[in-house]
Amino acid sequence: MKSLYDFSFLKEYGEVFKVYDDQDSGNVCFGVKNGDRKLFIKFAGAPTARYNGKPEGAVARLKAAVPIYPDLAHPNLIRLIHAEEVGGGFAAIFEWTDSECWGRMYPQSREKFMQLPDPAKLEVFSDI
Repeated sequence: MKSLYDFSFLKEYGEVFKVYDDQDSGNVCFGVKNGDRKLFIKFAGAPTARYNGKPEGAVARLKAAVPIYPDLAHPNLIRLIHAEEVGGGFAAIFEWTDSECWGRMYPQSREKFMQLPDPAKLEVFSDI
């Protein structure tokens, strides 16, 4: 984070068990557990360290992306549950899935994927 930010609003969703904060998008993502239910929360509005823009820009982009998620719905992709203004920013709340992020900000898991044989990588894209 570029500066302190109050994430106490996350308690509304449950207990944070995973943080994805190495983002250049202006978002911070969380795995949250409440009883047996797990959620993936993508939050924009906090001043993240790797984002060069203003938090308001990240909020605007996340808000603009939310209406597109239904068009992208697929059994192999996490499902958007809802989105809302919360904690001085905006959150998109998804079902949780146990998986790894293959984005460029996570080189170890990305490299693991890139080392798969080409047919296996193509199968992943074909499934989606």
